[in-house]
Amino acid sequence: MKQLIPCSTVAIVLLCVGHALGEHHAATGSITTSYVAGAAADGNMFDVTTFSNPVTVSGIHVNASNSLKPLDIAIYTKPGTFHEFETEETAWALVSQTTVTPQGLNVPTIVDVTDFVLPANTITGIYVTVTDTGPGEPQMHYVVGLHEFSNADLRLNLGVGIGGMFEYSIEDRTWSGTINYTVDVAP
Repeated sequence: MKQLIPCSTVAIVLLCVGHALGEHHAATGSITTSYVAGAAADGNMFDVTTFSNPVTVSGIHVNASNSLKPLDIAIYTKPGTFHEFETEETAWALVSQTTVTPQGLNVPTIVDVTDFVLPANTITGIYVTVTDTGPGEPQMHYVVGLHEFSNADLRLNLGVGIGGMFEYSIEDRTWSGTINYTVDVAP
């Protein structure tokens, strides 16, 4: 008499064989700072430290002014810390630019970014900014003071506010937002 093996058993065996062969798998995660903002500027710079695995940033949320018009958001990165590079535009690489509809003060506004990778065991400077700057334009809101946030995948060392596009920095400002990501985990 033949004995049939259920499909679910075959799937589990294939999954286990894949892990035994050293396949990587991706886990999703996020890290959030505070959305209770007390000040605003055109953007924020901060450092992100990765640990033993590379992280792919797949989206962010920002704390942007309520506006009757769409808001253009740009995200820049640079290897190493942002410190000493706040006004050095040539040190930064534009990794994503998009248009969003601001949800209002202290409410997360979803920003669908072009995915970008933060290598394992590195510090990367990140600059999140509005691109229409000047009087009366919507701004990014943030928390006054320096704060650090971390989880098993990332540490955020926050940061400075930025006026204009790379024009001047405002010390001791904590970015207000969320980073959504996947992490490539080795078995």
